[in-house]
Amino acid sequence: MTDNSKKKKKTILSNIKDVYHSMTKNDEIVLNKITPSLKAVMTWGGLTKAQACLFSYFATLGVNGGVWFDFSDIQNYIDCEWIDYCENIPDMDVLLEKGFLGLRYDLPYMKNSFNKATQFYLPDCIEEILSYNREFVPYKPKETLKSDTLSFLFRCKQEEFNHKKNYYANIIKSFYSDNKFLMQFTDFINDPFKKNVLNIEKSLQFFVYAGTHLLDSDSSFSVKEVLVNLEYSDPNWFLNALKSFKEEKNWFIKKDIFEIDKSNLGDDIAIHWGEKARKEIFKDSADLLLTSSQSTQELGKIKSKDIKDKTLFYNEKNVEDVKRLEDLLDDKKYNEIRKRLEEKNMPKGVIVLMYGAPGTGKTETAMQIAKKVGRDILHVNIQEIRSCWVGETEKNTKKIFEAYRNAKGKKPILLFNEADAIISTRTTDLSGRNSSVNKMENAMQNIILEEFENFDGICIMTSNIAKDVLDEAFDRRILFKMKFENPTKDVKKKIWKNKISSLTEDELEKVSEFDFSGGQIENIRRKITIDEVLYGKTPSLESIIDFCKKEKLQKEDTKHIGFEW
Repeated sequence: MTDNSKKKKKTILSNIKDVYHSMTKNDEIVLNKITPSLKAVMTWGGLTKAQACLFSYFATLGVNGGVWFDFSDIQNYIDCEWIDYCENIPDMDVLLEKGFLGLRYDLPYMKNSFNKATQFYLPDCIEEILSYNREFVPYKPKETLKSDTLSFLFRCKQEEFNHKKNYYANIIKSFYSDNKFLMQFTDFINDPFKKNVLNIEKSLQFFVYAGTHLLDSDSSFSVKEVLVNLEYSDPNWFLNALKSFKEEKNWFIKKDIFEIDKSNLGDDIAIHWGEKARKEIFKDSADLLLTSSQSTQELGKIKSKDIKDKTLFYNEKNVEDVKRLEDLLDDKKYNEIRKRLEEKNMPKGVIVLMYGAPGTGKTETAMQIAKKVGRDILHVNIQEIRSCWVGETEKNTKKIFEAYRNAKGKKPILLFNEADAIISTRTTDLSGRNSSVNKMENAMQNIILEEFENFDGICIMTSNIAKDVLDEAFDRRILFKMKFENPTKDVKKKIWKNKISSLTEDELEKVSEFDFSGGQIENIRRKITIDEVLYGKTPSLESIIDFCKKEKLQKEDTKHIGFEW
């Protein structure tokens, strides 16, 4: 038998076309006779006769270029009454549920959610399957979906969600009606911007596209990049949508699902998770929010195991304070103390202030204590939570404590380094050119004071301010205040010997005459190391003393500003 004698198997598209023409020729919505083509469509899609007829009709309209179609289109070709369609409503439900067709405005599909005027479309992927004569494989999640929104976003990401509408609808419909967060998208029906910006369908597409990318993004995501990936034909729609975000009138912004990232100084508009999304989507997974989609890098996690061992030397009055804090933060003692304080109805938070001159070891003491007791540090950069945008500083401050409360595992240490700005006396001058800045500073301080009132954790603050500049409200909430001063002469000798072991006793006596902090002695050590590399030998004592003299600026006369040593 030759190849020419073989009967070529018809494609599914050809069979669909034949069913369509049979329907229009016989003026029947559902053919009485099961033709070979109808049988092929039924087998291909796992459909009943009525379902296969309806699908064939609408699929032909879709492939021929009809973007939207409804039941009235059938009337153009088939002589029947509206009542004839009613008995086919259950079959349309099946086609929609299986993803063969989609609803124009009412995604995601919900059972019995359409009427005779409803418009349908042929999903892109179905048209692709028909065009390439592929087997239809119904969408089935690989496993039962959890009904939380974060699982939904991860599933979209896992399925390599490509924004083709039937996959989109099928994923969502698995638990849409049980998910309160996604159900709020029906608010678009009453949203004044829906006609010009986003309808329900576009809103869910926007949410999924932005949401899945924010799971990976370190900060924020471009609004333009989201919008260009949505289906639209009218360029005015794109411009209106972009404008609605820029003016912060968009539904997502008003509902606090997304926030405009105002740290982005470029022409593009960027968004990150809003407060509502943070609380509802990431309520049990704040660690994911911190590592993947934190809008500003307010917190930097320092693992205790990554802190390098460092020998510190303290003045006598600090030794006991440091030892007490180490003992207190030992996990067993800490939990016992918290329990005892709770029994006596006392605040459980441990808030510590380490204050004094720069370079006296405040920050390093906090680090070494954390390493010794095995607690990670959540480090707060004060400058990065302060924002010139009204309201942003307050939001960033609240996020810090929210993130700390949601930290997993052993209670970490919340470290406010160089906390002068937040614990100094609040200003009463709320007028004049700096009024807005002063108001924001006060607002930030008030939020921290509120958080400290019921704080249940460990917080260490370091500051260069003197105790008499400390705001009274902070003074009352701080449990331990540890003052760090430049080391005494005996302690300086120990530090010098630890840094430069080659120094003799006489040499130690001379260099210890300088009123240096530990940080300044470390600077001298670095200069010595540089000279050793440059000249291949250790500097002489005279050179070391010269380094010491130049370490501090001298006040040669009253007209020059500087520091005496």
